[in-house]
Amino acid sequence: MRILIEEEYGYRQWVWTPQQENAEKLISYWQNLDENFFDSIVLHSIVLLCPTYLTGIWQELKMPIGANSVEEDWYYTQILNKDNYDGFGHIHEFCDSYLTLKGKKYALSQVSNFARLPKE
Repeated sequence: MRILIEEEYGYRQWVWTPQQENAEKLISYWQNLDENFFDSIVLHSIVLLCPTYLTGIWQELKMPIGANSVEEDWYYTQILNKDNYDGFGHIHEFCDSYLTLKGKKYALSQVSNFARLPKE
């Protein structure tokens, strides 16, 4: 399973291959993360989540230095295309981090759930 992860609103992108063997086990792992799991990274009294603290293999995605327009288009349309992965996630703070698997969003906190409710 490969998950595209956006860190802090586009600061960095990652491909995460979780240790969990299937979506159900990954969802259970995610939903059982303790709010204090990431407390070792504190910036101006804000606790930030560091993606690589999560179990599994992490690969940071970077645009090649000196990429031409064709390579840039390929990077954005293929490498950062959510459809090319088994899921998508956003990791920033505990209150706004979530995973989307099989079309369903799994937030770490209720704040994240409420912040992204669909508009009527």
